[in-house]
Amino acid sequence: MPVFPLSQFPDSQGRFEIPPEQAHHLTKVLRIRAGHTFEVSLPNGRRGRARLVQEAVGLGGIWLEESESPSLTTLPAWLGIGILKLSRLEWLVEK
Repeated sequence: MPVFPLSQFPDSQGRFEIPPEQAHHLTKVLRIRAGHTFEVSLPNGRRGRARLVQEAVGLGGIWLEESESPSLTTLPAWLGIGILKLSRLEWLVEK
């Protein structure tokens, strides 16, 4: 299930506003309708579930519960390059 990022924290009652450009993504791309639940990510990285609600001025959400975040493991990153001219190697290091 896709995770929808929130740009602000929910208020004390768990409600949050969804801006119109993000509401379009939720309803048209992810096909989430009012009353359905979806996964959200807060600005501090916590994840949880929320319910989409129709409000007078647009769409909003209600924070339902925090889900257990999977532990993040770092993987080693390796960069392999072939034999290059010195000028191309400098370009590669720059990028």
